[in-house]
Amino acid sequence: MNYFEDSLKVMTALDLDATLDCGQTFRWKKNGDSWHGAVGENVFILKHDKKNGNLEICSNKNEFRGLSLKEGIEEYLGLKDSLESIRQSIHDSIIENGYPDFVGKMDEIYRSAYGLRLLRQPPLEMCVEYIISTQMNINMIKMRVERICELFPENRVVLKGNMFYKFPVLSQLKRITTSKFREIGLGYRSEWLNEFLLRIEAKQLEEIKNSSIREKIDFFLDFKGIGYKVANCIILFGYSDFSAFPVDVWISRFMEDNFKLTGNPQSLYEKGRKIFGKYCGYAQEYFFHHSRNLSKVGG
Repeated sequence: MNYFEDSLKVMTALDLDATLDCGQTFRWKKNGDSWHGAVGENVFILKHDKKNGNLEICSNKNEFRGLSLKEGIEEYLGLKDSLESIRQSIHDSIIENGYPDFVGKMDEIYRSAYGLRLLRQPPLEMCVEYIISTQMNINMIKMRVERICELFPENRVVLKGNMFYKFPVLSQLKRITTSKFREIGLGYRSEWLNEFLLRIEAKQLEEIKNSSIREKIDFFLDFKGIGYKVANCIILFGYSDFSAFPVDVWISRFMEDNFKLTGNPQSLYEKGRKIFGKYCGYAQEYFFHHSRNLSKVGG
């Protein structure tokens, strides 16, 4: 199969490992010193040299989302986000809300994965992946998502000898039955996903893009299987609305340990948005990455 290559000189902080392995995406895997993944109609092999900033791009197509490969990847990886401005905004909000002693800890967390960025991902894919995420760890979610993708052999792509599956489009997903979802291990989530896919239309996902955070949450809460945590994940990772603040078990523990705050995902969402401000979604992802890594080393 033909493939296309380009390279992007990254002149800003980028931690590709943290970005692609921090729980915001389930379609990337590391292979040696490269990352392999699928986004929409494109499949990718990315390799980033932190020393010289060179990001090598290989794809099955010579464009990405109507842009050149370089421009598309720059947009997808959020490389135009000013991490310094975001960090300063979060710091200011923490101090204004009465937690100045946490600023030092916040700096430590930022340094541990400076260059972690929020991706610009397809809303439909985020809906599917987070509906099935309930009571599953990241590896389980990845496996189940791949099994969904493998239901459509026509979406198979081979790039440099590596096999990928593009994520199914909505018309394909609507053909999957509840029983088929159960066969591939989705359990009780099968009914939720099937009902969502039968009800949703592509134009609805597009129309709510510019809605307020409250309107987006209310829209998604109307579907079975979507609570505050899943709704906020979809909004943060599918719409790049940085005012979303997903609360899972990791964030619940973090908020209790560092701020002595407890409650359900809805109440902690409200508290998190207030404390961390308009970029609370960025803060959340750094906290999640930090907490998950601490657990890996027994911290």
